[in-house]
Parts: sequence; structure tokens; C-alpha cells
Amino acid sequence: MSSKNKLLVCAAVAGLSVGMVSAASAAEVNCWGVNSCGGISAGKDKAQCAVDAKQVEAAKKEFGDKYAKATAHKCGAEAKCAGKGGNLNWTKVKSKEECKTLGGFLMNKEGKIEKL
Repeated sequence: MSSKNKLLVCAAVAGLSVGMVSAASAAEVNCWGVNSCGGISAGKDKAQCAVDAKQVEAAKKEFGDKYAKATAHKCGAEAKCAGKGGNLNWTKVKSKEECKTLGGFLMNKEGKIEKL
């Protein structure tokens, strides 16, 4: 095989690899209400980044007092602990199905909630 052909094959394999990694990452979802603790915790279900006021209000409207302690924050390290304790945050999971199994829900940046 010529050097040119080897280079083309390597480039094609690299391109496919990048595509597979991107597809795997795209499958992850932000699962709300199932985090265990703030972003400084070591658990895989730790709170992730920002929650804004729209999202807090949407959750309070949809779920009533369940997220009564929820406040807006700019990063996971500022998150209060546990969704089960009335605090609102999200954590990444592999799929909608996993989020549903954990008892969570989906929400977009505008505060639109999708119950699972």
C-alpha cells in the first residue's frame, strides 16, 4: 500500500472514530431532580452546572413544593445537595430511559419540562 493510501485510510479511520465519540456524547441527557449533592461531591450523580431562574420557576410550577428549596446558581459547585431534599439540579445520564428509571425528568433552557 502506498504512503498516500495509508494516509487516506488513517484519516478515514480517525474521522469514523470522531463520529462515534460524538454520537455517544450526544446520547447523554441532562436528568433533572436526581442529583445527590453539589458539584464538589465525588459521586457520578453530582450536580452539574447552571440552573437559571426560569428553570427554577418552571419546576416549582410543575411540581409544587417538591423543589421548594430550589435557587438559581451559575455552577454545580454552588448547588445545594440532593434533588430529593427539595433542591433543583441535574446530572448527566446515558439516556432518557435511565433518567426515567432514576425518577428524574428532562428540562430545556427555557424551562420546558418533559416528564418521563
